[in-house]
Amino acid sequence: MENLIGDGTIASQILGQSRKGRRTVEVAVEYETTKPNRSLPVKITLVSPAEEDCRKLRTLFAETLDTRVIALACLPGQLRNEGFLDQLTEESRTRLTNAALGLVIPEWRTLVTATM
Repeated sequence: MENLIGDGTIASQILGQSRKGRRTVEVAVEYETTKPNRSLPVKITLVSPAEEDCRKLRTLFAETLDTRVIALACLPGQLRNEGFLDQLTEESRTRLTNAALGLVIPEWRTLVTATM
């Protein structure tokens, strides 16, 4: 994906940004495992990236429709990995992804339907 927008470091730059002064949204999540791990949160606060990074993410999304990188960009640092997303139930992953999309691309549904 990074090659599509001509910057081989975009994901690491976006994921490494400071989170102060950004919009946030709290999302309740459930996990696939039947035994709950007490160290995993049941609510996650997503934080929007800086506006410049949101613009880069919007460009990437318009070209790829990849929502996973947007979800990862909004996760707190200690949870920011694809393995964490894979532990969530499908419903929780969808809820988290929709919330992240709302932070980065407020009118993402319009964008998706316009490309169809």
